Amino acid sequence: MTPLGEPLTVEATVARVEGRKWHLRGTLHHGDRLCAEATALFLTLRPDQP
Repeated sequence: MTPLGEPLTVEATVARVEGRKWHLRGTLHHGDRLCAEATALFLTLRPDQP
């Protein structure tokens, strides 16, 4: 469980880039304790896209 009203540390990193695909990873810590983690995929726009 993630405590309320306590200092937390959020960290995000780019795991890898494959052309327009950016794979990211994030973590949420309370001290040394891992409370949550996530992965995400972001796509960048092509130069011809508004």
